[in-house]
Amino acid sequence: RYCIGILFAIALASRLGGFATLRTRRLGGHALRSVLNIVTMITFYYALSLMPLADAVAVGFAAPLFMTALSVPLLREKVGPRRWTAIVVGFFGVLLIAGPGSGPEGFAIGWGAVLALISTFNYALTLITARHAGIDVQKSSEVNVAGDLQLQRSQRDSHNCSHSRVADHHAGIGRR
Repeated sequence: RYCIGILFAIALASRLGGFATLRTRRLGGHALRSVLNIVTMITFYYALSLMPLADAVAVGFAAPLFMTALSVPLLREKVGPRRWTAIVVGFFGVLLIAGPGSGPEGFAIGWGAVLALISTFNYALTLITARHAGIDVQKSSEVNVAGDLQLQRSQRDSHNCSHSRVADHHAGIGRR
């Protein structure tokens, strides 16, 4: 998937003025987003080996909750009391889905659910970093924007969750 994306980026760059169009002032941001995306995929696929697909996807529905909560410290956005209430209720729902087990403590969450939560948290961070990078993207960096769109699409495909449109809406991706 990424190899094909790179081929498209190279073709687009060659049409828009060469490899100089691939330069970015936010190389660290792109690298961070790549690492977060890799962690997202690895933990999600490993979670799938430890828990049913439906449960892993259901835990993935927490991504908008994580994004909303993280948007306060990372993007300096304001979140009102109703949204905080919704986040708390949503997290209780995720904990319910993650599955109270019959462990020695009476309430145990399996490793699959923990990995699915880590994956979801990293997915939320990935989308927040994409939004943060989009705040000051220059109009001359069409290739970087196309690369970001390819990255977001591949994240959605790898996460394989229907919540990606909701997540993008909450993350503000596509807004100007």
